[in-house]
Amino acid sequence: MHYIDVVKQFIALERTSDWLLHLSALHDMLGLFAATGHGNFAKATTRVYLQQVSTLPDTYPWLHEQFLKGQNSIRRSDRYWF
Repeated sequence: MHYIDVVKQFIALERTSDWLLHLSALHDMLGLFAATGHGNFAKATTRVYLQQVSTLPDTYPWLHEQFLKGQNSIRRSDRYWF
């Protein structure tokens, strides 16, 4: 049930553009990727992504600020839906 909650949380976070919780949910999903047979995704892709975005405030502070403001996803309207 924990991973179902994590996936539901991830979907809601993507739709509301919450950057910090997006990163937290991805970290929580690493175990899910490994358990469902997506070992390469868990080992390589997601871990590298999380490592790279953790340095974002130092390497690209402007981009990090935009993500914190909710500019990390595309929406066609200002309404939240989920």
